[in-house]
Parts: sequence; structure tokens; C-alpha cells
Amino acid sequence: GRLRRLFWVKLGAKRVDLLLEADLLPDPRGVFRTERARASVIDGLATDAVNLPAGYLLSNRYEIQRCLGRGGMGSVYLARDRLLGWNPVAIKVLHRELARNERVLKRFLREVQVMHIVNHPNVVRTYDLGMENEVVYFSMEYVPGVTLHECGYEGSIGYSQLVRLTMEICYGLEAIHHAKIVHRDLKPGNVFDDNGVVKIGDYGLSKVIDASRRSGQTETVGTFLYMAPEIGKGVYGKSIDIYAL
Repeated sequence: GRLRRLFWVKLGAKRVDLLLEADLLPDPRGVFRTERARASVIDGLATDAVNLPAGYLLSNRYEIQRCLGRGGMGSVYLARDRLLGWNPVAIKVLHRELARNERVLKRFLREVQVMHIVNHPNVVRTYDLGMENEVVYFSMEYVPGVTLHECGYEGSIGYSQLVRLTMEICYGLEAIHHAKIVHRDLKPGNVFDDNGVVKIGDYGLSKVIDASRRSGQTETVGTFLYMAPEIGKGVYGKSIDIYAL
């Protein structure tokens, strides 16, 4: 009921490790919470978000233009890279509370290092990792296009277009898996259409696969409608991305 929902939202707000590990909070019986519960947690984090004003020069390199959005892990800004001819880039900044948590910070840094390995035209490219005082961030390719969710590709589309979209997502997913990464939150909202080229983005929930122990993780992550059944048993192999696809 309402009391139980409040309990889990407050618990999630205090346990920053849960906020990074979960997009959906499990209740005591193991039932996945709804997107509404997740939204409540994210709203609670907004007060701890790093606010970078337009014109701010981050690390004497990235000139902030505007905030593109906020999520459970951090805020994303549009910026210009002064070292690369003022080209536009996206900057993902970790929330302060998460940045102060040693366990979360180590995982964040590890994931960004692995993400940097992936270089494929159908995957949003990760560029640089940096810290400035309490601001922990990484820069990535800025994709000005819209997501498949925003442009209505979830509805009825032509056969040839469906084949093209599916193949390009498969190519990008293959590159991600080749780097031993499981995306873990593949959905139309995380796939961009960049002038006709599909790009997979949002690695906030990605985790490196332990080649010797593929099902040893216990975190519950992802978006309910695209969750594979095995996630309920703590299995996080490549198959969950295939299911989401």
C-alpha cells in the first residue's frame, strides 16, 4: 500500500548504492516496483544534482551550454569542447551523493573505462573522464537526433525500415557485448536516430560481464516492460539484452 511505497522510496533515497544498481526497486516479496516508484526516487535526488550554469568552463575545457536532462545517476549537459574546435559533446555528471560514495564512484570509473573501449558507428561514443573538485563526469558523443520512442518507431512502420533499425541495433549490441558489457536497459528511449543512423546510448546501468561467473550479480536493474524473466533470478548475461531487443 501507500505506506510500503513510502518506505521503499525513503530507503532508496538513503541507500545510494540501490539508486545506482536499480531502475526498479524490488519490494520485500521480490516484486518489481513501477516506474512511478523510480521517478519518486529520482525526484528526491534532484536536490543533490550538480547544477552547472551556461557558460561555465569545466576543467578548463568544456563550456557548458545547457542541461539536457537528469536521471537516477546524474545530469547530462550539452557542452562545447574547446580542445577539439568547440565541437558539441554531451557531459554526464554524477550526482554529488553518489560521487561521495566510494563504492559507487569506483564502479562509475570502472564502467566509463570499459565504455571507452567500444568504438562503433551504432553506439554512442565515450570520450573522456574527469574530476573537478566534487564534480565527477565523463564526456561522450552528442547525438542531436531523437530517440526511437520520441519519433514513434514503437508503432507501425514499414518492413524495410523495421529491418534497417533492427539490424543496426544488432550491430551496435554486438559491439557492446564484444567488449564484455551488458547494457541492461535496452529500450526505445535509449536508442537514438541520428540522421538515419541508429545509435545505442545510456550506459548508466551497464555492467562488465565476469567471464567466469555470468550469473553472480544480485542487482535488479532495467525497465519493467523490457526485462527478461531471468532477471528475477539475478541472472544478468547477454541474453537479457537479446530479450529486450
